[in-house]
Formats: sequence, structure tokens, C-alpha cells
Amino acid sequence: MSKQFEQFKILYNQILKASLEIKNLITEENFDSIVFKEKHKSQLISKCAFLKKQIQFTEEEEEIIEEIKQKILAQEDENLNKLSNLRADILSEIKRITAQEKIVNKYEQSEPESGTICDYTSD
Repeated sequence: MSKQFEQFKILYNQILKASLEIKNLITEENFDSIVFKEKHKSQLISKCAFLKKQIQFTEEEEEIIEEIKQKILAQEDENLNKLSNLRADILSEIKRITAQEKIVNKYEQSEPESGTICDYTSD
């Protein structure tokens, strides 16, 4: 295996590692770090795209890269599913809070009824 292939394989493994780290960050709900890690992953993908244009892979090398690629895709699907579930949970929570706010606002805007007691027996 060539030195270029080894570099390419390292980049693919770094992408996989970044995806796994993103999974953990999603679980921790550390969204700022997720954005940073996604930017880093995008840079790695750009490097891979550039390198891929310059390398001719053997069949064995293609198989190795394809195996890593499938792991990356599976991890990315898992990450997307986690984010979708988290998004659905947040939307339902927003709906619940909005409904509560509507009720609270309705009662805050109603004027308290106060009456006077009239004594008509003294006439």
C-alpha cells in the first residue's frame, strides 16, 4: 500500500472519529462543540476529496476505504436520527410551553370582578 493511500485512510478514520465524537456531544447536548467539530469534519472531507482525485487505488485499497466509508455513513445516520429525535422532543416541549403561556396570559388579562354590596332593606 502506498504512502498516499495510508494518508487517505488516516483522513477517513479521522472523519469516523469526528462522527463518533459528535455522537457523544449530541448525547451531552453540547451544541457549540458540535458546530466546531462539524467544521473540522468538513475540512477533513475537503482534504479527502482533493487527495482522492490524485490517487489510483487498488481493489484491496478500494475495499478498505469502502468499509470505512460504510462505518462513517452508518454513524452519520445515527447522528441524524438522534438530532431528529431531539428536535421532535424540543418542538413538543415548545408546544406545551406555548399552550401554558396562552393560559397564563389569558388569566393575566382578565380584569378582576369586584362588586358592591347594596343594602336595599334600609329603604
